[in-house]
Amino acid sequence: MKRSLLIFSGWISLLILAGYQSGHAQEKVTCKALVIFHGQELSGRMMFKQVNPDTVRFAFFNELGMSFVEGRISVGGRRSAVSSQKSAVSSQQSAVSNKNKQVDFEVSKIASFLDYKSFKKNLEKGLSELLVNKETGRFILPAGSPDGSVEMIYQKGNKFILKLFL
Repeated sequence: MKRSLLIFSGWISLLILAGYQSGHAQEKVTCKALVIFHGQELSGRMMFKQVNPDTVRFAFFNELGMSFVEGRISVGGRRSAVSSQKSAVSSQQSAVSNKNKQVDFEVSKIASFLDYKSFKKNLEKGLSELLVNKETGRFILPAGSPDGSVEMIYQKGNKFILKLFL
């Protein structure tokens, strides 16, 4: 491949990444991410895009563009079988359940070396812990800082750690 073509493709890649980072205020957020799963470290970028007030799409990919995980997380999704069986509960408890909406998590694409039930479950818990406001049940997309000094961390023992550097 000619050198001029490599330089051109490099500039195009930078422009695409700059477009992801400069998106509209609080609609798209790209940050550095580190996932440690059973002692194996994966670093890269994680992008969040708010599709509507109740749904956020996410993608975790490395700097070369290889996608590790893509999917969506939404609040107030499908109700579980347990909660539908207990639907004959008083209206006081239904007001509480509206504040603590159920999180619906769906993975649309995942790398084969991460395709484990425990990884998906821990990622779901980590993203819902970091992105969903406990009081309102709404998403809070984190605002980044220019130097990347803000960290958001979810840790479950030593087996799963999710760090977002904003």
